[in-house]
Amino acid sequence: MNTHFFIIVSFKDTQLYGEIMKIAISSPAGKVDKKRISQGISFLKSRGFDIVVGETVGSEEYWTAGTAELRASELQAFWCDETVDVIWAARGGFGCAHLLNLLDWPVMESHSKVLCGHSDLSVLHLAFLAKGLRRTVSSAMPAVEFVEPEVDDLTLNTTFDLLKSAENVERDSFRNCRVVKEGDVRGALIPVTLSVLCSLMGTPYLPDFKGAVLVLEDVNEAPYRIDAYLNQLRLSGVLQEVGALVLGDFKNCGSGEELDYIFKKYSKYVSGPVLCELPFGHCLPRLSLPVGAELSLSAVKNRILL
Repeated sequence: MNTHFFIIVSFKDTQLYGEIMKIAISSPAGKVDKKRISQGISFLKSRGFDIVVGETVGSEEYWTAGTAELRASELQAFWCDETVDVIWAARGGFGCAHLLNLLDWPVMESHSKVLCGHSDLSVLHLAFLAKGLRRTVSSAMPAVEFVEPEVDDLTLNTTFDLLKSAENVERDSFRNCRVVKEGDVRGALIPVTLSVLCSLMGTPYLPDFKGAVLVLEDVNEAPYRIDAYLNQLRLSGVLQEVGALVLGDFKNCGSGEELDYIFKKYSKYVSGPVLCELPFGHCLPRLSLPVGAELSLSAVKNRILL
């Protein structure tokens, strides 16, 4: 169904953060390319931010940015540092799940700031939401999108706007979404990487998905793996619990025909609307989205209200 869409954005918690002064760059997941992060830091400084760089940015242990203990202690220290406004993951990769049982969640609950990143950072977005630390943003990252020559205004503007207010979501991007299934819902926005979400199944670090607007994306997965991940969500009851499913970019995950087949097959298990082709994921342009923001979404015939 290809239609013209009208967009209304409404968030319950409109203010994420006020004036941003100090950004801590950390790498809770993969080891960081020195040249790329240097370029990314220069880019952030050019926008007037005060930058502090964590030890993990220069550390490595095989494919991760240092030991799990180092990455966990640095993340917690920055989160509890009252002089830091934003913690920004340098990149994704792998390793955030190693930190979950090393963080002192009760201590971290007494502090509040913004955590930014995507891909493997989905682990922390989900865990923070489950533990009541709601101020995270699925966003572009300094050593990834910020240093790409084709980085665009949509990616940059939605990223930096969300540091100030969760109200600033790019409306026009949703006009290009395709409706797979009509419906209405109001619930918490949970934008994550599909394979990372499935890696946490059976752990105590998943939030309540009841009525949620689940936004999924992935990269470099065979189409049968995308099918398998969605089937895992079906068997676990997540697809039946969510209020809506929005599918983002699935770069190098099969042909359009294969993905259409998979998405249509699993849309019948979702009680509310299902949309696809949102510019969200391992792609440019890339929307940044606030994790846990409550929103209303309606997809009925020739219009979408988001």
